Amino acid sequence: MEIMERYIYAVTKRLPKTQREETEKELRRRIEKMLSEKNGDLESVLKELGDPVQVANEYRGFKQYLIGPAYFETYLLVIKIVVAVLLVVTAIGKFFELIFNPGTNIFESMLEFVGGVSGGILQSFAIITIIFALNERFAKVKIDLKEWSPKDLPEIPEKKYRIKPAEPLFSIFFNVLFTLIFVFNNHWIGVYHFDQGELISIVPIFSATGIQQLLPYILGLTVLSILKDGVKFLVGKWTVFLGVLIGIVNMISILLAIAIFTNPVLWNPNFVTELYATGIVTGDIMDLLERNWVLLTNGFIYIFVFGYIVDTISSLVKGFKNKR
Repeated sequence: MEIMERYIYAVTKRLPKTQREETEKELRRRIEKMLSEKNGDLESVLKELGDPVQVANEYRGFKQYLIGPAYFETYLLVIKIVVAVLLVVTAIGKFFELIFNPGTNIFESMLEFVGGVSGGILQSFAIITIIFALNERFAKVKIDLKEWSPKDLPEIPEKKYRIKPAEPLFSIFFNVLFTLIFVFNNHWIGVYHFDQGELISIVPIFSATGIQQLLPYILGLTVLSILKDGVKFLVGKWTVFLGVLIGIVNMISILLAIAIFTNPVLWNPNFVTELYATGIVTGDIMDLLERNWVLLTNGFIYIFVFGYIVDTISSLVKGFKNKR
């Protein structure tokens, strides 16, 4: 009865959540009754019921709509593409704006970014909806649909292979936020010196001058990350194509990360001595840090490489496991 379960899923997934459980029970009873009348010929029963899209419209209980079923899935796809492109283009545009206006307040810049993206999404949503609604109302285009067959039913996708839209969108947001802090407020990243609960100073790990010299590599790394998350948002599920693409992007990202973190100009050359001056470390610890400074800074590379390799393997495994 797997084919029946796939048919029921294809119908109920198009309905509001509040209707799904009751509709599933009713549809199951309907199919079982028809099966008894047709001597168990399930394929004949499902053909008589018809395309799941049309059956879902029947159970939905109304036929008034701005955008009909013939165009609705295309409409949703266009919305997703526009949102992803808008997010990526706005994020990259904000990078270059901050590069040429380094005095801009980072928090004001982030608020402008969120506000600009939100406004752009609302405007795009309104324009796209109007265009599709007008097309639905006035276009005299006849869509020839092929005869539906139960063999056309897609496999029920496993939840573990779906990519929730919020995941790549949040990843893009935090990548942009971290890059802005790393480039323009890198003095926040370091060892904090407190005295009786009061912040006295921050010993920065990175060199502001070195970060500016390595800016093209840093921005390249961030743009690749945004690209990867943008494709994940558009595809919406794990596939072989997505896994291979993520693997390629991650390999390039590893090369950029190595170029960034192995360059001595990135690091604060006075980090150890400044730590000692604040009293955070003793002379013995200072000597130990100086002797192992290269090893410690290279630790960032090991973390990045390990993370990218795990992400690549995980993406490929999910993609090949979900291959139909």
